[in-house]
Order: sequence, then C-alpha cells, then structure tokens
Amino acid sequence: MDFVLLSFPSILGGAQVGKFLQLMFTFIGGFAVAFVKGWLLTLVMLATMPLIVFSGATMAAVMSKLSSQGQLAYAEAGTTVEQVISAIRTVSEDGT
Repeated sequence: MDFVLLSFPSILGGAQVGKFLQLMFTFIGGFAVAFVKGWLLTLVMLATMPLIVFSGATMAAVMSKLSSQGQLAYAEAGTTVEQVISAIRTVSEDGT
C-alpha cells in the first residue's frame, strides 16, 4: 500500500493561506499597537473602516467586470486575426 505524504502547506492551499494569515496577524497586531499608542485616533479609524471596506469591494467588482470585458475583446480580436491570416493564405495559394 502506497502512502501519499502531503506537506502541511499543500493541505491548506499553499502560499495563499500563509499570506492570508500573515496579513491578518499584521492587521490585528497593528490595531493592538494603535490602541496602546493612541486609542482615540484608533477609534476614529475604526469608524471609517466600513466605508473603506465598501469602497474596496466596489473597486474589486468594477475591476472584475472590466477585466471580463477586456478578455472578451481580446478573444474577438484573436478570432478576427485568425480569419484574416486564413484569408491571406488562401489568396497567396491561389495567386501562385
């Protein structure tokens, strides 16, 4: 019976999970330091956090939509180029 040895990062998704954990602990640690150093300013920052999250989500949705439109345009251009090259080959074959 063969056993497949999986490393810990491959089970959890690799580098993405590690990067996510690093960013989350950095975020939480940053707020902990901010509360210790200046609790009033940190409360103001927390009040603006929903606006920042909403703006980021909106920007991500718009960028995703624009990216999809760009991919469709490239696919259409690729089809057109393929047809033009095929037509050029046909004309050059008939001309010789």
